Amino acid sequence: MQNEVSKHSKKTVIFHWLVGLSMITVLIMGMYMVENKVFSLYYWHRSLGLSLFIFAIYRLILRVKEGLPKPKLSYTKIEKNLSRLVQILLLASTILMPISGILMTTMNGFGMILFDLVIVAANPDPSNPRLMLPINSSLGDLSKTIHVTCGWIMAGTLLLHVSGAMKHHIIDRDDTLKSMLRLKSN
Repeated sequence: MQNEVSKHSKKTVIFHWLVGLSMITVLIMGMYMVENKVFSLYYWHRSLGLSLFIFAIYRLILRVKEGLPKPKLSYTKIEKNLSRLVQILLLASTILMPISGILMTTMNGFGMILFDLVIVAANPDPSNPRLMLPINSSLGDLSKTIHVTCGWIMAGTLLLHVSGAMKHHIIDRDDTLKSMLRLKSN
């Protein structure tokens, strides 16, 4: 069944893909570096995550301004609720992941660096400068738990999001995916 869906602004499409693909990259990088203890990736993960946070905030502002997409087809209540939940979880996690990462890093004494620009200085142990002294280890630990949990929630939600896009395209045969692949002006 063919059905026209609401058109997205160029900004919405650009920031959807910019934030989405960047978040996937940073998420995979984070999982890889933790699992394999590749400490050299922390610099890139933190810098890219902080940069991404700025774009994610702008994307959230766009989303609030333009509203969440409304389905044009008659979906079941479960489909509509699941769709809305996935959209909200993705938006929330693009904000919560960087915030919790920033807090985790700074509260554990590692500071915050954006591509060699020191935003928050590290807190090295004077007796062993290779070790960092936590500023607030309880908040650092809580932030780490939130960061890791959000990462797994985001991974699962991304799978649902991509599955939903494929359902729109293959089963429903509507223009949802097409509208996100080509830039349309409102």
